[in-house]
Amino acid sequence: MARDAGGPGPSRRRRRSEPLDWLNAEPSTPTPERSEEHGEGSLFQPGQARAEGYRPGSGTEDPPTGRVPNAAPLTRREARARRSERDSGRGPRRPADPPTGALPRTARRPAEPSAHETGRFAAPPPVGRPADPVANPVLNPFSREAYEAAPETGPLPLNVPPTRSPVPPPAPRPGGRDRSATPEPAAPRSRSHPPSSGRPASEHPSSGRSDTRSDTRSDPRPSSPPDAGPAGPPARSPRPAHPLLVAGLTGAAAVLLAWAAVPLLDSAAEPVTLLATFCPLVTVAAIPVLALSASRRALLPGVLAGLAAVGPWLFAAGYAAAGPGPNEGSAARTVRVMYVDGNHGRLDADSITAAVREQGVDVLVMSGMSDALSHDVAVAGLNRLLTPRWVGITSGRSDGLGVWSRQGTVTMESVPSTGAPTAQGLVTTPAGTFELIATSIPGTALRPGAGWRDALEKVSQLSARSPHRVLVGDLASTPWHPAFRRLGDAGWHDAADVNGRGLRPSWPAWSPVPVTPLDHVMVGDGMGVSGVDSARIGGTPDRAVVASVVVPG
Repeated sequence: MARDAGGPGPSRRRRRSEPLDWLNAEPSTPTPERSEEHGEGSLFQPGQARAEGYRPGSGTEDPPTGRVPNAAPLTRREARARRSERDSGRGPRRPADPPTGALPRTARRPAEPSAHETGRFAAPPPVGRPADPVANPVLNPFSREAYEAAPETGPLPLNVPPTRSPVPPPAPRPGGRDRSATPEPAAPRSRSHPPSSGRPASEHPSSGRSDTRSDTRSDPRPSSPPDAGPAGPPARSPRPAHPLLVAGLTGAAAVLLAWAAVPLLDSAAEPVTLLATFCPLVTVAAIPVLALSASRRALLPGVLAGLAAVGPWLFAAGYAAAGPGPNEGSAARTVRVMYVDGNHGRLDADSITAAVREQGVDVLVMSGMSDALSHDVAVAGLNRLLTPRWVGITSGRSDGLGVWSRQGTVTMESVPSTGAPTAQGLVTTPAGTFELIATSIPGTALRPGAGWRDALEKVSQLSARSPHRVLVGDLASTPWHPAFRRLGDAGWHDAADVNGRGLRPSWPAWSPVPVTPLDHVMVGDGMGVSGVDSARIGGTPDRAVVASVVVPG
């Protein structure tokens, strides 16, 4: 073929004024078949040619495949000018898909269909997938798997294993069988395209092959309903008690119950008297036995310990109710009577003087006096507050008695027939006249005297016919001693019992809570009590007892 003087012939060269029609042409749809030339994993579609160096129209095209076998190459100047126009933006931009259906050399994945073409718009991010590197490997965002997953779940982040939250089980259908009784394995979820593409869900639109892959990456752990909340640790039932432990608890409870029953024994033996004195401690000792029995569900020791804890207070139940005399009275008919143990002359004179001033005492009875103590209280100023009415002290001994009063007269005399330091007399005050008996039974709380029961019985028989009488002193007995309870048969009543506001323990004085009442103010049937109190005095193991006695008019 002849060539023109200016260059190649029309079959090889085109005029520069010809428009680049193929750049503005509509993109052709690539055939979905795979190419044997490029292989199974190639990103180029069949019939794709590298159109960078070819131009259509100069040769024949293969209609089935869109190949351009006889396309004439561009000159270097034309290719350079075309690239310059495209890069600078002056010329028309090259379409993503040329008319031949070929992709550019630099392309590594086919163009994704737009939302308007597929009818699917941006969806919310997925709930997540299990972070298992074997069942769910990290997908390359430029791979085919990422492209297939993108329309459904959106693009996946790089190198971040997706997570999966537990999905609640489906609710049973009405009328259907209960699936909770016979659980069935959940069917694997398949990842497929929506049915809007016009193909089955398992068929890919571009490959034409059936995609049999399914998402079996389900959580193997059973899921719970969302409103069930976190399951806490199972409740621990109490362990059964060991037989040896039950036997030990039963034995301890039996011993405590026997201790609580000691007040029923009318015996002068020293062990029995000592156990009866400290009978309130049974309740304290029964608390750990009750706790262990309850924690091990041991019924028998628990019942025995409960009876032992309650038993001692049955003998003092009357102290919770007022009676039998009046428990209220006017100030004009009330006499404040105090009793204090001199502790064989060791009492602090200044302390007793201050207590008399604070308590407003009208009549003071002191036992365990000595000549030195009598001198000390006079020097401390006690005789300026109260007038000493009667003092009975044997020379060289420290078991004397003394009576002081604020107003009135006191006529006292010693009673040696009782076997204990005892004085009896008549007290006349502005409130009224009553008979006063002061005594100190020999013995202590830890070592009761040998004849304390006989001395207590003889004292109780004094002035048996007079209803207006007051018995004051250290009786060395408690409501848990049968000998003390027999005083009620002789017409004597504890001032705390008449007041009805509970016991007033007086020993030991150093304890914040004294254990047992050894010092008492007793009244006859015709006398009333409007109040009972105690005061701590230095130098004595017993607290002083103060009672407001109501004298009948």
